[in-house]
Amino acid sequence: MNAPTPDVPLAPAKRRLDGWQIFGRYGALALLVAMIVAFSAIEPQNFPTLSNTVNILSQCTIGAIVAMGLTITLVAGEFDLSLGYQVSLLGGLAAGLMNTLDTSPYAVFPILLVAGAVIGLVNGILVTRFHINSFVGTLGVGTLVVGLNFA
Repeated sequence: MNAPTPDVPLAPAKRRLDGWQIFGRYGALALLVAMIVAFSAIEPQNFPTLSNTVNILSQCTIGAIVAMGLTITLVAGEFDLSLGYQVSLLGGLAAGLMNTLDTSPYAVFPILLVAGAVIGLVNGILVTRFHINSFVGTLGVGTLVVGLNFA
């Protein structure tokens, strides 16, 4: 007679990464490092300086903030195609209000926050209450926002 053997958990199977998986995971980082090395070699007096690094990072901040905000929408499985148009409209509105009212950005910020919230509310109502596809609804709102921006 065979004695019962205790249940022993099997070791997890080891996954092998092939070249494409490694490239897909780390390719953008490797390309960034290669570009930094190449530009530092081409322009050693200008590119690898602190002032240039600060300049590059300050130019990327708006895009990074917008991308972080859009990530929430994409994780929820929806799209917001009007976000870039909103940033453009609110930037123009900020410049116009600060020029017209001759005031600081701190005074204009609440107005911009309300304007952005109203546009977001319109998008949310179109998608949730009227059951319009988020791709189509936010594209339409984005078109209206572009029209407002050019007005």
